[in-house]
Amino acid sequence: MELKSVLMVEVVVCLWVGRIPLLFLLGLSPPIILMMIGNSWRLTGFYGTPETGNRHETWNLLRRLNNTTNTPWCVVGDFNEIILATEKQGGLVRNNSQMQNFRDALSDCHLEDMGYRGNWFTWE
Repeated sequence: MELKSVLMVEVVVCLWVGRIPLLFLLGLSPPIILMMIGNSWRLTGFYGTPETGNRHETWNLLRRLNNTTNTPWCVVGDFNEIILATEKQGGLVRNNSQMQNFRDALSDCHLEDMGYRGNWFTWE
């Protein structure tokens, strides 16, 4: 898997669990952790930039990561964006084009929101 054009790799750690090799790549700008589970699937820990003016770079990085391999992919983390206005309570109204750009990136990468159970907001 060639990732040099996608991110600057700071640390590479190879581990094996039994006969299954795990490869961790840690990139620090923006913070992401990529993990390949054998040749079966990959997991990405992702942190989206909090600056709204730079989110297009975050979504483009997500698209580039999507194009590195065809293995099934799960992405977890904090994207610093919401899909729908109902996911936010209080404060300024979220710009619909911001949310649409996030939805477009998820769609382009064939990613779906897995949903959530429990209190919607942490203070509830």
